[in-house]
Amino acid sequence: MSPENDSAAHDIKTEIRAHETLLLYRSVAMAQTVNLVNAILTAYLDVVLGLPARTVWGWCALVSVTSVGRYLIGQRFFARSPGPTEASRWRTYYLVGAVVSGAVWGIGSTVLLWHAPELPVLVTALVLAGMVAGAVPILAPMPLAFTLYAALLCLPITLLIFLQDNSPVHRVFGVMCLIYFGAMLASARYLHRYFHAVIRLGLEKGHLAVTLDESLGQLRQAQRQLVESEKLAALGGLMAGIAHEVNTPLGVAVTAASVLEDETRAQAERYRQGDMKKTDLEHYLSVSEQSSRMILQNLARAAGMIRSFKQVAVDRSNESQRRLFNVYDYLQDIVTSLTPALRKASATCTVACEPELAIDSYPGLLSQIVTNLVMNALVHGFEGRPGGTIRIAAQVTEGEFRLEVEDDGQGMNEAVLSRIFEPFFTTRRGAGGSGLGLHVVYDLVTETLKGRIECRSRPGKGATFSVRWPL
Repeated sequence: MSPENDSAAHDIKTEIRAHETLLLYRSVAMAQTVNLVNAILTAYLDVVLGLPARTVWGWCALVSVTSVGRYLIGQRFFARSPGPTEASRWRTYYLVGAVVSGAVWGIGSTVLLWHAPELPVLVTALVLAGMVAGAVPILAPMPLAFTLYAALLCLPITLLIFLQDNSPVHRVFGVMCLIYFGAMLASARYLHRYFHAVIRLGLEKGHLAVTLDESLGQLRQAQRQLVESEKLAALGGLMAGIAHEVNTPLGVAVTAASVLEDETRAQAERYRQGDMKKTDLEHYLSVSEQSSRMILQNLARAAGMIRSFKQVAVDRSNESQRRLFNVYDYLQDIVTSLTPALRKASATCTVACEPELAIDSYPGLLSQIVTNLVMNALVHGFEGRPGGTIRIAAQVTEGEFRLEVEDDGQGMNEAVLSRIFEPFFTTRRGAGGSGLGLHVVYDLVTETLKGRIECRSRPGKGATFSVRWPL
């Protein structure tokens, strides 16, 4: 067994003893009240049956002092509320109290009745037997205390009965006392095992619940980290695609600028040497005009891509930031940032939205949702087939923003459709699928935006994701 398991087992054992100690002290007030009542009634009966009143009431006073002392110890226990590590000390106090109480009752009664008539002895034996029976549930959490208490109550009076042995009644009573004593010991042991098992089960259940809560918290934290990693990975993929896409217009612009530089240098040399002709100037002007136009067009194209990606990237990194934005322009920026992936899949993506539509919401979340839905269509809907069309539609109706992303891909069957929003569910296990893309969308829509998302799809008929959230 590992040190961790040893420590856990020791902790449970300590807690069990603490709970058993608490059970012992919870019944102190009731038990001592019963003790006092029994002592008074027994003393009264003994006096009526002819025993010396002074001796009997002296014994009753001793029982009363013992009971009050045990009661006060119990009150001190609850006032201090001792921890599990102090349970052993308080169990010792209780054991001593039980032994003293048993001795006062059992030995004291036997001494008191040593030369008494038969009837007081037998009546007292019945009273003590009843007290042993009543002590079973009270002292069961501590078997040693019950054993000593029961032995001190039963055995001295049983010995007295056998010593008197004046009739068969004495012998029957003596044997019955011994049988009763053995039966009560067995009952106490059984009840102790039951208490012990119940307490242990409760504690282990509590420890298991805590462990499960901690494990669940760790799993949720790991899932959140995976989701964040998925978002960053998607953003990194967009950045890589945009960088590759921007490289083409920048390359053309650099080439045009190089041609213009070479032509400018050549014409400047002709001018310095006085060899420039009209045709040279006209040629230079033509090259300069074409090169400048190519440079401006390609730089504008690159700047547009970078601007679109920059806006999308900034919003994605600040998803919780709310602002007023134009939906049509923003969707176009998102589509622009997805151009490399669309071109690689030979797919087209169109936006259907009022050009003036503006909403006060979270553009970063919209970007994350649209990007994931479009990429899901490219990866799963158009898998194994070139081309395809994706349509993004947006509108505001009855105070809700409604978004639809529709593709004409291969669609899904009912089994897949019922699980697409589950975390880590993917049909591309082993082929790079993480199963988090649509779960991220579902989490953003339902938890962050307090909206709803649905999917309609049939095999061979594409898929349509409908998203709506209140504005």
